[in-house]
Amino acid sequence: MRPNLSKAGLLLIFLFVISIGYQPAPSAAATTAAPSVDFSVQPSATSYILPAGGKANGNLNVSIFPKGMATNEQRQPIAVYFVEDTSGSMSDVYNGARKDTTAKNALSQALNYFSQNSQPLDQYTFIPFDSTISDKFYSYCTGNYWFGGCQLGEVKPATGITNIQTMINGLDSVSYGGTNYSQPLDLISSSTSTSANTKKYIIFLTDGEPTSLQRNETITYNKNTYTNTPVTYTLYSNNTASEVAVINNKNTTLSTDYNYIQSVIDSQALASADNLAANKITMYSFALAQKGDVNFQLLDNMSKKTGGYAVPGDPSNLSSLFADITSKFTAPSISGEVTIDLSKYKNTVQVVPGSDAYIDSNNVAHINFNFSYPINKSPTPNEIDDSLPLTFSSTGTYTFDNIKLNYTDLNGNQVTKSQSPITVNVTNDMAATFNSTVSLNTVHNPPESLIKQGTTDSELNQFQVEYSITPTGLVNTAAAGNLNTFTMIQPLPAGISLASSQLTIKSGNSFLGSATANQISTASGQAVQITIPSTIGYKNGSFDLTNFTFDVTLKADWAQSSTTIPNSTMTYSDSRFGQQTITLSGPPSKVNMKVNINDSNFCYTGDYSGALQKISTTNSNGYTIGQIVSETQASDANLPAKPIMGMTLVNGQKIQITYNDQSTGYLYLRPDFQLNETPTGKILANGDTTAGPVSFKVTNLVGGKNVVYEYSITSDTGSTSWTAFDPSGTISIPSGYLGNVKVDIRATGGFSPDQTPVEKSIVIQRLVSSISVSPNPISLLAGSSLGFTVTVSPSDALNKTLNYSIQNPAGQTVATLVNNNTILGQSAGTATLIIKSVDGSNIQVSVPITVQNPYIALTGMQFTQPKYTLNVGDTLELNPSIIFNPSNATNKNLKSVTATNNSVVTIVQRTDGTWYLKALQSGYSTIKAISSDNANLSDTAVIQVNPAGSSGGGGSSGSSTDGKW
Repeated sequence: MRPNLSKAGLLLIFLFVISIGYQPAPSAAATTAAPSVDFSVQPSATSYILPAGGKANGNLNVSIFPKGMATNEQRQPIAVYFVEDTSGSMSDVYNGARKDTTAKNALSQALNYFSQNSQPLDQYTFIPFDSTISDKFYSYCTGNYWFGGCQLGEVKPATGITNIQTMINGLDSVSYGGTNYSQPLDLISSSTSTSANTKKYIIFLTDGEPTSLQRNETITYNKNTYTNTPVTYTLYSNNTASEVAVINNKNTTLSTDYNYIQSVIDSQALASADNLAANKITMYSFALAQKGDVNFQLLDNMSKKTGGYAVPGDPSNLSSLFADITSKFTAPSISGEVTIDLSKYKNTVQVVPGSDAYIDSNNVAHINFNFSYPINKSPTPNEIDDSLPLTFSSTGTYTFDNIKLNYTDLNGNQVTKSQSPITVNVTNDMAATFNSTVSLNTVHNPPESLIKQGTTDSELNQFQVEYSITPTGLVNTAAAGNLNTFTMIQPLPAGISLASSQLTIKSGNSFLGSATANQISTASGQAVQITIPSTIGYKNGSFDLTNFTFDVTLKADWAQSSTTIPNSTMTYSDSRFGQQTITLSGPPSKVNMKVNINDSNFCYTGDYSGALQKISTTNSNGYTIGQIVSETQASDANLPAKPIMGMTLVNGQKIQITYNDQSTGYLYLRPDFQLNETPTGKILANGDTTAGPVSFKVTNLVGGKNVVYEYSITSDTGSTSWTAFDPSGTISIPSGYLGNVKVDIRATGGFSPDQTPVEKSIVIQRLVSSISVSPNPISLLAGSSLGFTVTVSPSDALNKTLNYSIQNPAGQTVATLVNNNTILGQSAGTATLIIKSVDGSNIQVSVPITVQNPYIALTGMQFTQPKYTLNVGDTLELNPSIIFNPSNATNKNLKSVTATNNSVVTIVQRTDGTWYLKALQSGYSTIKAISSDNANLSDTAVIQVNPAGSSGGGGSSGSSTDGKW
């Protein structure tokens, strides 16, 4: 029983609010912050009452908050211990499947996962157990029995993934014996030799309560003391028990008290968990049994002491539960502890046995935790809310001033945080208070295994929070008064909301009344508020109402992962002491929910991280019930890492996923593809006609791992068999495949439910086979044009459209194209007319083009003036100074230019063939220019050179108008 609640109520009107809470996405700064942890420890009440002859009860409520997000692979080496129950009851059938076979399949899939995600320093150990550590033989046959086809196999501890995989082959052939929790766990505690930075985890699977224990003790028998004596404690299925010691080499029965022997076995199991916690080994437990067949509370207490937790499982979900846990092991993680030092009150303050903490020899309470941070995924792990139940044996003021959080961050740095002291008072008289227990109850599925079917809320994703409240604390029997104005506020995690507003209040089996729950908003989020308008009177040391209970029905709106229901607070008024406030501890169980849809032989399930799994629901296709057939992976990039709220199966082709922020995504169960006209890129619809060529490409990839894609093409002129291909590439339909063409694509593996193909059909018509051009080659003169004709074969080709172009020499335009039927000569030279088909036939013809210039003879030439006057130093350009007739003569170049007096002027020919003269000194000279086209054509001019600076000089302009002498 967890102490703490305060209130009562005869008739309750309960207003309970939920924080369904969509939590807004964190800011960019928050999302990229490095992972860290914070914490808070607060008393459930500021005062506790010490009853006469008894002890005061109180709680310290612990909240541990993970923050940030891991952005790269920072995980440390891991050591994983698979501790598997091989007792006799494991051979029983549970929900249609043997439990030992279910365990073997789940473990095998976990090993496959680790083989793909392990690192060099990781370690893996398998420890089977029954009444002791198992070492069992079984026979198996791989051939004819009479010809030596059968042999012995063995199931015993093993290390290494390959060895363990071999060892578990016979796990469903060796189920017999009792159930000893402690021996395998103590073996791990005493034999771990991993390095200090190795994260150590246990996957503990059992289907029953511990029934066996062997240990060495000091005992007294017949007034004699025997040290280091082997003692065996055993619970039998017929509800008898025995405690047997080996004394003087003889088995001696010491006790047959069933309750006593059970308490010893359970206490030792808790002590074994304490040892694991002290060695920083985190244990996750799986109860593969019907409710009541296993002490789930014991398993959960053991696991929580180590920073882990327990979950119930069955054949339909065990593999999936294993996968959820194992994925935490290979993610970067932060583990640590909150320590509460009670040493200075060692004689008066004790932790209640069975708490989630382990207590060391100095009376320091250690509350272990472990947070896994999937890389680049949000939200961060859920916070942990726990409670440390204490007893106080005397009155006084108690100050706890040594409360710390210790953990190692992802960079290997040791982090220590301290909290301010907290103080509580233990008195002989105070306001009446309440003891309470808060628990999670099943509506249809256990709260740890809720399911939302598709997008519909139902009892499958509902659970109940049960509050049992008992007024207490009337030490002063002479006091009289009443309690009233009760209000309870229950904060709720994001994604949990109110399923029913109606509450029924009971005291035992007696109906007290009805109440209503409503949603409210608080500064920290949504909550459920419960208001109790009635009054509870007290006098003569007793209350009008000794106890009342009520259930609040909640639902998980989107997928949850190990979500805790936070501590609630209750305020009330005591007529003697005024308003009071106490904190109620949250329920110890956790809420898990997945979103499921079913299709044929498979169930598709989505979780809190946005991941999906495909799970077999029937024994077919080589799969067994509950086996994880496929999981989403990093390459399914269109699926964000957000909690899944709902899923819808769309035409058997894809799953539409709705996330907690109302956004959507799609996971494809069957591939889709598109057909494209290769030359144009045009997308072809089903039934289109095209000239081709045609190619196709997958547009929708099937989710999951190891998907194999195949295609098959059938046409009027040919076909292919099923052919495997890379879906990231483009596949061309063979050029000879004409007429009606059908393309089928199918996918196997991954999330594909079967091999049903996706089919599309088109019609590919006849293509161009040849192009002819006349004339060929083409010759013409510069400045003229010439038409040409083109003939396309066959005449019934579907697409006779052609592409025309002229290829000219670099930097030169020899010919141009006019209206795709005429060539225009531009300048002398050669070019090429290129004509191509565009229907995909890739037919091309090249026609040579030759352009020649027409010849125009020069008939005359003369200088622009008979005399040019220059000053010394001036120059005269000669080509511009000559008039050529006709002006469009083909050759207007000069063969030579001469001067009669080279001391007066000098004649210069440039490399480009042009001429000029330069005035050297005063005087006269006659120059003569001769045509290079016709040597009989020439002209002369007189050059007068004046001193430099004289007026009348024309320089290079040759502006003088003097007449010729």
